[in-house]
Amino acid sequence: MKKNTFYYTVIIILVLINIGTLYFSHDKKRILPREIIIEKLDFDSKQIIEYDKIIKEHQKNIRSLDDSIHTTKEKLYALLTRDSINPVEKQNLISKISKFQNEVENTHFNHFLEIKKICKNNQINKFNELSKELSKLFTPKKMPKN
Repeated sequence: MKKNTFYYTVIIILVLINIGTLYFSHDKKRILPREIIIEKLDFDSKQIIEYDKIIKEHQKNIRSLDDSIHTTKEKLYALLTRDSINPVEKQNLISKISKFQNEVENTHFNHFLEIKKICKNNQINKFNELSKELSKLFTPKKMPKN
């Protein structure tokens, strides 16, 4: 019986070690874009306050556009429930989604122009270097292939 207790204890310890390894190896400390920009541009406290205002406005604008895209996609996919689909109506909805997506990209671009405006002269080169990385930093991670 003592042998079984020993094995059960070892198994439980190994399971706990595995769970701990999975828990702590998971990327919990993902750096937020805000911190990346503040660090790379070396913003001072006044710039950080201004940057946070820019972020709030940007998030509000993007949220509104995302809501519009979502609503329009609901209308588009609701067409699938019909027996016949009006191709003009379908194309109009797709064009509307495309217009909103275009506005999203313009909003992102303008957001970074606003960030550039709060940079001091000695930070412009850092901003220009950061701008080369923006598409990588803010692109969603790709799903693994099966």
